Amino acid sequence: MLRKTSLLLFTMNFLFHPFLNAASVINTEDRPTSLIEMNEMIPDHHATHAELKILKRNEKRLNRFESLVQRMHKVYAEKKSGHAGLFTDPVNKWLWLWLITWGIGILVLVVSSGGVASPAIGIIWLLAFAIGSVALIIWLVKKFG
Repeated sequence: MLRKTSLLLFTMNFLFHPFLNAASVINTEDRPTSLIEMNEMIPDHHATHAELKILKRNEKRLNRFESLVQRMHKVYAEKKSGHAGLFTDPVNKWLWLWLITWGIGILVLVVSSGGVASPAIGIIWLLAFAIGSVALIIWLVKKFG
């Protein structure tokens, strides 16, 4: 029990350390409303080249993070709505399986000169077309049958 507690405290010390030491820029709770003015936020010196470089890097990181959050939000919304991607429709899965396996079969046919190069490549070619043909038949039956 003591081991788990000490591990928890040790972990929390490292995880919450930045939050505990962070000073708030403007504490609005201690001030009445409209007491903070814009001239209080103006820095008292010009930023150096190094500070500008750090600010630009942080801005780029923030923009990348915001775009990542937008993409993740879009993916989450698609998953929640049930229309995520091409492979969600059970009928169209067979269509894509047919197209991919026949594409692999044609690619193997062109690259290996018709499966004459080696028996293993010929077997891969045959299996690709066989699986693709079965997928085509299943897709036609499910789509139009």
